[in-house]
Amino acid sequence: VANKIWEIEDYKIREFKGTYTEWEDWKARREAELKASGNVPLAVANKKPSVKNEEPVNKKETQVHTNTDQRSSIDKELKNVFLGIFASTLLLASCSNDDAVEKDVPLGTYDNGVLVLNEGNFGTPNASVTYISNDFNVLTQNIFGIENNDKKLGDVAQSLSFSEDKAFIVMNNSNVVEVVNRYTFKSLGTITENLKNPRYSVVLNGKLYVTNAGTKAVTVYDAKTFTYLQTITIGKTTEKIITANGKLYITNGAYGSGNTVTVVNPQSNNAMSIMTVENGVNSIEEKNGFAYALCGNSDRSKLFKIDTKTDTATSFEST
Repeated sequence: VANKIWEIEDYKIREFKGTYTEWEDWKARREAELKASGNVPLAVANKKPSVKNEEPVNKKETQVHTNTDQRSSIDKELKNVFLGIFASTLLLASCSNDDAVEKDVPLGTYDNGVLVLNEGNFGTPNASVTYISNDFNVLTQNIFGIENNDKKLGDVAQSLSFSEDKAFIVMNNSNVVEVVNRYTFKSLGTITENLKNPRYSVVLNGKLYVTNAGTKAVTVYDAKTFTYLQTITIGKTTEKIITANGKLYITNGAYGSGNTVTVVNPQSNNAMSIMTVENGVNSIEEKNGFAYALCGNSDRSKLFKIDTKTDTATSFEST
């Protein structure tokens, strides 16, 4: 809306499509054309013609003066409208620019950067998180401890997942999930109930799903209050977990073994199905509605593309 030019022509307001310099050039050409054609421009028409004393002023001339005064009055009103529109345009531009600036303000000390999860030593509560700014000018170690009165993060930081302004840090050997604000890293709570060697987590429809190696199950929590809701028994290795097309995809393999992916549908009372892939399934990711499972063993490596609508897979083997 901002920086538009409005031209008054024939007592009508029209928008001029162009820059201010282009408008000045057009205005000059317009006035020159009017003078050449014998039509007096509005600025000249508003000037009252001089009248000699010896020549009486007849009614016709008087009528001309009256019409000219009326045009001048109308012109002034139109100019006031023009000035009002121009002032409103500047105000809108100012508000728009202020909003744009506010959007660039970081949401916290650890926004606009990379978080590095440091697992630490097994059996020792020395796990930590490092922050690196996008421009590589800032590197801050142990940001969880810094922001939470030197509190220890725990033993073996296994994984990290995000949902809205929250970060969920899964601590494998401490059997807890630490919840923090992802931008400030201030603690929001700690989840401990029914966790046994937790591995990975994901949020779907307001619920936090955590895989547990110790129980071969997925424990479910309210993602806002962090209260325990239920346990979904998988019955086999329960490792990495993602969401795709409203469902959960869980790899059933670790340390080079396992050749299946379990599909859980929370919308159908957690109905489960099993997909067979290559032995050595080790990772899974979602992209554009498809799930991609990577498998590798001493004989071959395969990438499986899973259609999440039909839960069928196509494999690509490395050569």
